Amino acid sequence: MNSVDDKKVATALTKLLRAELRHGRFSLANLALADTRFVPNEHGGVTSSNIEETSKEELDARGLKTLHQRGDWRQDSSRYDVRVRAVFSNSESAARLEEFERLLNDFGVLSEGCIAHPLGSIISTCHNSTVGSADFPVKSIGVSATAGVWSYLLVDACLTTPRRTANKLLRWVRGAPLTFETRVLLGRLNAASSFALANGLAVVRLPRRKDSLEGWFATGSGVALTDYLDRTMLCIPCRISPVLSKPTRVTQLRDGTPGESWDISDDIEATWPLPLGGVHQLARALSLVCDVEVETPRIWPDYGVHAHFGQQLSRAWYGSGDLPNRTVTESPLTVDRMKEAIRLQPKLRNISDSVETALRYWLKSKSRGSELADRLVFLRTALEALFLDSGSRAELTFRLSTNGAWYTGRNPAERRQRYNTLKDVYSAASGAVHSGRVKSTAERLLTDGQEICRLAILKRLRSRQDPVWEDIVFGR
Repeated sequence: MNSVDDKKVATALTKLLRAELRHGRFSLANLALADTRFVPNEHGGVTSSNIEETSKEELDARGLKTLHQRGDWRQDSSRYDVRVRAVFSNSESAARLEEFERLLNDFGVLSEGCIAHPLGSIISTCHNSTVGSADFPVKSIGVSATAGVWSYLLVDACLTTPRRTANKLLRWVRGAPLTFETRVLLGRLNAASSFALANGLAVVRLPRRKDSLEGWFATGSGVALTDYLDRTMLCIPCRISPVLSKPTRVTQLRDGTPGESWDISDDIEATWPLPLGGVHQLARALSLVCDVEVETPRIWPDYGVHAHFGQQLSRAWYGSGDLPNRTVTESPLTVDRMKEAIRLQPKLRNISDSVETALRYWLKSKSRGSELADRLVFLRTALEALFLDSGSRAELTFRLSTNGAWYTGRNPAERRQRYNTLKDVYSAASGAVHSGRVKSTAERLLTDGQEICRLAILKRLRSRQDPVWEDIVFGR
C-alpha cells in the first residue's frame, strides 16, 4: 500500500470515527478489585470470578471528554478501577463496526474477527499471554474481538481527534512501535531530586501529595496510592512492535481435555535501554554501589497516553511485594551512583560461583528484618566464599582474615585493621551459629565486615579473575 492508499485509508477511518462519535454513547463502570481470583474461560484465557460493577453510568462523547478533563473518573479507593466501553446499540453502529473490520482484514491483522495487541490491560481481551520478567521488558499480548479494539479507538478519538486516532492506527499497522514505561519502585533508596540519563532512564522523586502523582500506579493487594508518596521511582522507556498482529487459533490440551486457544506471533519484540539481566541485575549493582540491599517491591508497565482512563483491572505488576518503611537512613541515589551501577551491571553476568555466593549472602546480611545473629552468619558465608579455597578447611579464621586483609588493604596499617576486623567477624559469627547469641558490639562489627566484603566483591567483578592467595600474600 503506497502513500496515496494510506491517505485514503486514514480518511475513511476518520469518517467512520466521526460518524460514530456524533451519536455515540459510552458506558463507564466502576469495578470492585478486592480479593480477585482468576479462572480459565472458554477462550483459553482467564477471567475474574468475582469482579462486579459497583456503579455504572452512560455518557455521550461530550460528557466523556468533560469527565476526563476534570479527572472525575479517578477513584480515591485502591479497591476500584474504571472501565469505559463504547455502546453499539443500533444498525448504523453495527455497519460502521463491520466496515472497520474490513479495514483490519485488508491490513492482514485479523483472524476470525480477532486481533492481537500489547494493550491487554486497556482493551478488553478474550485471551492474554504474558512473556517476560524483571530481567526483560514484559510482552503482555492480548487477543481481542474487533468490537473491543473499535471501542478503544472511539475513546481515543473522543479525547483527542478522529484524525489523530486514524493516523495512530495507520502508523501501528505500518510498523511503528508502541512506547510505554516500565516503572520500578526503588525500596531503601532515596533520590534528593529527580534526574534523567542520556539513555532515557529517569529517576523520579515522587511527590508528597497523591493528587500530584503523574501516570498510573499499580494498586490493590493492600497497596494504595498513598504508599507511593515521597518515594523514589525508576522509569525505563520501552518499545514493543508490531503493535497489531494476526493471532492463530490452536487446540491445546488442558488436563487431557482439548480446548481452543490463540497462538501469538513470535516476531513481537520488546526493547529497553538496560543491559541483559534487566531490573534484577541493576538492583544488585545499585546495592553494591549504594551499600544497601536495594529492593524492588513494585515493577509495572505504564502505557501513558494510550491508557486514557488508567489500566483496567490490571495486576500487571511484580516484584518483592513488601514495601519498606520510609526512613531517614535510606541510602542516597545520585546521578553518579546510577551511572556507576549501569556500568557495573554487565559485570554481574557469568560471574564465578564464589562471587555469586558472596554477593547473594552479602545481600542477605544487609536485608531488613533479619536478626543480628543471622546477618552475621550470612556475612561469614559471604566472606568464606571470597577468601577461602574450596579445598583445605584448616585454620579457617587465620586464612580468611589474612587473605581478606591482603586482598582489600592498601597499606600495612589498613591490612592490619582489616585482618583484626575479619577475625573478630568470623569469631562472632561462629558464636552466633553455636549459641544464637551475639555481643552488643556486634552491630558495628557487622557493618565493618560488610564494607570489606562489598569492596572485595567489587574488586573481583572489576578484575574478572579469581585470586591466587599465595601470590597476593607473598608476592610473585
